[in-house]
Amino acid sequence: MTLMAETSFGVKYEGPALTDGRMAVRDLAPALLALGELFTEASTMLYPDRPPVALDIHATRRGSFDVDLILKAAEGAWDAAELFGSDGLSALVNLKEIILGGSGAVSLVEFIKWLRGRRIESVEEAPTEKEELEPGEVRVTVEDGKTSIEVPHEVLRLHKSISVRSNAKEVVRPLEREGVDRFKATADAEVTVTVGKEDLPAFNAIEPPGEEEELQDTERDTTVQIVAIAWNEDNKWRFSEGGADASFYARIEDPAFWDGIDKGAEAFRKGDLLKCSLRTVQRKVDERLEVEYQIVKVYDHIEVTQVRGEQLSIDSDADTETE
Repeated sequence: MTLMAETSFGVKYEGPALTDGRMAVRDLAPALLALGELFTEASTMLYPDRPPVALDIHATRRGSFDVDLILKAAEGAWDAAELFGSDGLSALVNLKEIILGGSGAVSLVEFIKWLRGRRIESVEEAPTEKEELEPGEVRVTVEDGKTSIEVPHEVLRLHKSISVRSNAKEVVRPLEREGVDRFKATADAEVTVTVGKEDLPAFNAIEPPGEEEELQDTERDTTVQIVAIAWNEDNKWRFSEGGADASFYARIEDPAFWDGIDKGAEAFRKGDLLKCSLRTVQRKVDERLEVEYQIVKVYDHIEVTQVRGEQLSIDSDADTETE
């Protein structure tokens, strides 16, 4: 039996619409899937030599809508982790704190709230003559040239990812609903970060923070296999074209595809194939190369019945198969 490194935390949505402890699946499922994808991508970016982490649901409580979540990774792959010079469990805790707070340093969510869509003017990585930075932190100054904040360099690195910020936006999207006023993350019964309705404009500002140059925009017909499903038109599904290439996320832009789903015409499962037109946009953002995928048109859906794949649940570990 494989031992798992794991750490738990809670997320809570509050407001008069949730006092009976109920929340619509159409709101909760995309938000939790996005949170799972956020952690998966963050672990891949900050620790590329280790398997991505996964998120499990544990329980709920009444009075608002509380969800207990477990962030986990195979202990054998993380026990020698050098992230922050710590073992697998400590690395997971640090990953959780980088995103949702709790360590005393500015988290990704807090940084997004603070930035409020303002353009980053400069990033200072070395100490100045007047003031030193804490180890592992950078000073970020916004467009007015005066307002600055110190954040862990991992937070800034994650913030530069468009898909990370897009997933963060989806996590707090339920606040757009009437009667849902706050999102909170908790650890050991302590609130580590709070997002209110007034903070939503900060999360909507997901444009690249630096200079962007489009390098290539191509469209081709191909067949992709569904790796993970997000039942929300705004979320990206994960696909693979087979072979040794890694999977990728793509937003499905075909209105007829979503119309068929809304009418219940077809059921999709992990492992199914889509014959489609795939658009690939390659950009240089600052000094980074970023690629965005879009499925422009779905021509055919091929059910792969021999693949072990029941209808996906909210478990964000959608890429894992049990042998």
